[in-house]
Formats: sequence, C-alpha cells, structure tokens
Amino acid sequence: MKALLCLFCFLSFSAFANSSLAIIDALGNKTVYTAEQLLRHPDVIRLTLKKDIVYSDHQLEYTAVPVHSLISKSQIDTDSIIQFKATDGFSAPLPQQELLNKNPNQAIAYVAIEETPGKWPNLKGRDFSAAPFYLIWVNPDYSNISGESWPFQLAALEIKDAFEHSYPNVVPASDIAKTSDIYAGFQSFVKNCFVCHKMNNEGEGVIGPDLNLPMNPTDYFKDAALKKLIRNPASVRTWQNQLMGSFDESMLSEQALDQLIAYLKHMSNN
Repeated sequence: MKALLCLFCFLSFSAFANSSLAIIDALGNKTVYTAEQLLRHPDVIRLTLKKDIVYSDHQLEYTAVPVHSLISKSQIDTDSIIQFKATDGFSAPLPQQELLNKNPNQAIAYVAIEETPGKWPNLKGRDFSAAPFYLIWVNPDYSNISGESWPFQLAALEIKDAFEHSYPNVVPASDIAKTSDIYAGFQSFVKNCFVCHKMNNEGEGVIGPDLNLPMNPTDYFKDAALKKLIRNPASVRTWQNQLMGSFDESMLSEQALDQLIAYLKHMSNN
C-alpha cells in the first residue's frame, strides 16, 4: 500500500512538474515556464475574484502572476496582437492593451497556476478542471472583458503581427467604414466567436466550424433562427458533446447581435 501511495505521489508530482506555459515572441522564439517556475516568480500573488467566469459557483483563492510580468511591452509592436492557445483547441487573439494593462482602474489579466494537481474542482458538467493554467481577470467589468477571454487549460501566449496582417481574410472589405455596423460586427465576431470558429479558413479555433466556408450561416438560416441559435443553441438544435454556450443580452446586446449578423452577411460575399 505504501509503495502504491508513493507511486501515486510521484506520478502526481511528475504531472505537475511537466505542466508548462509557452510565451512565443513575434519571431517564433519560445520561453517556457513550468508551473514550479511560475509559483516562484517574484510577482506571484494570491487573490480571490469577485467575478469568476469559469468557476462561478465556487470562490477559489488563486496563486497567479500578472500577464504584464510575463510579456514586456518592449517585446511587442504597438499594433501586434497576443493569441492565447488552450489545450482543447480554444484559441483567439486578445488586444495587448487589455492583456498587458497595469492600471488598477482597468481590468488586469493574470495567469493562475494550480499549485498541486487536483486542487481545482472539475468544471461544471465536465470531468476535468481548468488546470494547469487559467487566464483570469481582476475587475473585468472595468474593461468590458467578455466571457470568451477567460481561457482555461492555457498552453501558450503568442505575439503575432497586427490582426489585419495575421488574418486578412477575416477583416471586412477595405471600402467598409470603421464606423459601420459591419465593422462593429467584425469586432464582435473576433471577441466572441473567433475563439472557436475560423473565418475563410483563417484562425486557430477548431472547436466549431468555419463560419464562411463552405457556406455562411446567413445563407441557410433566417435571421430570427440564427439569432435564436446564438442566444441559446439548444433551443434550435441539439447534438452530442455540444460545446457552444449561450450569449444572453448581458454578453451580446441586441444591437451587437444585429451587427454580428450584418458582418456575417457581408462575409458571405467575401
């Protein structure tokens, strides 16, 4: 029994020691932090969130390192984006202004580290937790941080070129004004949909289908049905292992939803 217990402890420690987070710069150079290294980081703190998107039914105390301590602004061009990557294929760019913010009057991003394997509870309805790394936000409402900006099972943060250079076929046509509903819908798409869905075969989200190839959803959904699907997917169709969550008006206003559909209709011709 003691031998089995020791073996279990060894395996748990090994899983913990092998957990790592990669920071990838614009040239592809990679800096890898193990969980142990992050726990020894000089800026590591302990904090409890007032609002926790992933563990909304728990109040956990996290050990975390601010993202701005892992990526310096000197490493990144002013128009670059930072792409997060999770082990489950959840991946999307985040504005560097939000992710690297230090101002306490705005939201501040942290990488939370599970200190010992199994410490964090399983996610609601899942048989796994957010471990080993989870991107969390202090005061997210200060900067209108969306629910899609809380990736769990975080594997990497990658600095990429400006969005329009990294994903040119996701951006609306050049004659579309940045003050238009279409452009606002594009921004909403990047914030809420791009984490799971590609557009014109661009992007790194692999959880959901491409939203323009081979067909755009506005080509086969009436507006009312598409809105209903986005608001609550299960109210339109159900399928095994359904992962798409709901977007109520607190997450996506009716105006923002109309703008998102305007963008999708625009992209159906692009």
